[in-house]
Order: sequence, then structure tokens, then C-alpha cells
Amino acid sequence: MRYAIVTETYPPEVNGVALTVQALEQGLRARGHDVSVVRPRQAALGWMRRFHNRADATVVPTRELADFLQTQHFDNVRRLPRAVDTRLFDPACRDQCLRSGWGLQEDGVAAIHVGRIAAEKNLDLAVRAFRQLQATLQQSNRPAPRFVWVGDGPARARLQRDNPDFIFCGIQREEALARHFASGDLFLFPSHSETFGNVTLEAMASGVPTVAFDYGAAREHLRDGLHGAAIADGDDDGFIAAAARIGGDARQRAAMARAGREAIGWLRPEQVAADFDELLHGLVAAARSTPRAGRVATPMRTQATAAPRPDRRGDP
Repeated sequence: MRYAIVTETYPPEVNGVALTVQALEQGLRARGHDVSVVRPRQAALGWMRRFHNRADATVVPTRELADFLQTQHFDNVRRLPRAVDTRLFDPACRDQCLRSGWGLQEDGVAAIHVGRIAAEKNLDLAVRAFRQLQATLQQSNRPAPRFVWVGDGPARARLQRDNPDFIFCGIQREEALARHFASGDLFLFPSHSETFGNVTLEAMASGVPTVAFDYGAAREHLRDGLHGAAIADGDDDGFIAAAARIGGDARQRAAMARAGREAIGWLRPEQVAADFDELLHGLVAAARSTPRAGRVATPMRTQATAAPRPDRRGDP
């Protein structure tokens, strides 16, 4: 079959949605399909609604986004979960040599943040949460934790200057990124600005308990108290308390690591590509006699349409 994917973001742009679209394209090609990718300039909401409503289906990654688009009068919205490469992101990638390089003792705790280091990511809250974890462990005479930052961005210099004990690893990719993720013990993700947040799935696949706000990928997949903590949006104190509580409890972290890995094991790229393939074949079979058959719009990243609230910005 011949497919056309129309997306406003695609590599070499670096963001979770661009990589998701690329993975979907590659998955369909691997199944023997002819795939074209069209990358127009970014549009406004009214134009996007007209475009999507001419399709037989608009595919979205979360129930939250589906509900939002339906309130904005988008028709035929269908949910298709995002994939995560569970063969790449795996607890088995944990690297004790890497952890030793971070200055951790055997039972030390590594908090980790993966993503663009920029003001819109609400990183000061991550710092406050780590400092509370640090104080909690210090009070019980346990080894000092370390805060590991993977990524780069305009806020890195300030953070590095103000926090000389933090470890900055720069941008990591593929196997190196998987080792960094799996070598962490607690993923702190304080952002309010994501449309989804692929790193949440990557952390869970890597067996790393996650503290995040309850929207996007966290709302869809992260169960509070089971895989980490899904904090009510705006509850900064709750975020800080959860980081200290989970970070200070090795037994709880181990249980959350196992549960998180198990929860997203089915989101393999080949499975998501197969589900997408099946969805498209179903549309064609149901509407073979009409000229609209088989056209599918996927708003996997549009700043206006993907944001469930007016004050939430899209991925940079």
C-alpha cells in the first residue's frame, strides 16, 4: 500500500514527536509499504481543523488529546499509542562503570533528567526536588545522591554555575542514551510544556521510577504510586515530596522499576506500526466506494492542536 504522512516536524529536528513520526515511517517501510513524508510549514488551528476534517480519521497518541480535539470540533478522532523502543531502552543497559564515574557509591541514588535544558522546562523545580531528596538522605546518614543531566540548552550554563555538584553529560543518543537512562534511579520530569513527553516512556522502559505532572504521556501510562508519581498539575510541593519519598526508598523504587517496565512492554515500534497498518486497512475496507477512503491525518505535534490547555506550549 502507498501511504503519505503529513507532519510539521521531522528529523533533523530533535524532539520526541519528530522521532516518533520517523519511527512510524520506518516501521511501515519495513512492512513493505511505499511511504511518502510531507513536511509543510507549521499552521494555525482553523486551517488544521479544515485539513484534518477532510480525512477519514485523525490519529492521536492519548485520550487526553482526543478529548481536546473533539471539543475543538475535530471529527473522526482515533487513538494510536506512541511507541517506545523497548529493545533499546532496557534495565539491562544499567552501567556500573558509568555510575562510578558519576561518583556514586554502590547503593547511591542517581536522579536523572533527560531533555532540553531550557527555561520552559521548569527545571528550577527539579533542582528543588533534588535538594529535598539530598537533605532527606543526609538526615538518615545515607550516601549522597547525584543529579545527572542529559541534554543541552540555553539554561545549562546557569545551572552548571549555580550547582557545581551536578553532572552534565551533554546530548546522548541511541545506546549511550539507553545506558544513561538505565543507570539512573529516579527520573525527574517537571515540565509543563510538553505535548506528550516521550522521555516518560523511555524512563519507564528503562526501569526508572518517574516523577512527572499528570498530563501527556504521564496521564496516559504512568500510574501514581505504581510506576512513580503522577502529580496534579501545579502542585510543586507534591512533586518535591514525591521525589524525596521515592528517591529515599530503595525497595519501593525496585518495585516501581519492574512495574513500569512491564506496563509499557507492549508499546514496541513494530506493534504500533502493525496497529496503524490495521487501522488504515480498516478505513479503506469501510469506505472503499468513496473518494475519501484511506486518508488519515495524524496531529502528533501541532502547538495549537496538541496542547490540552491554552497555557501549555508545544515541544521546542
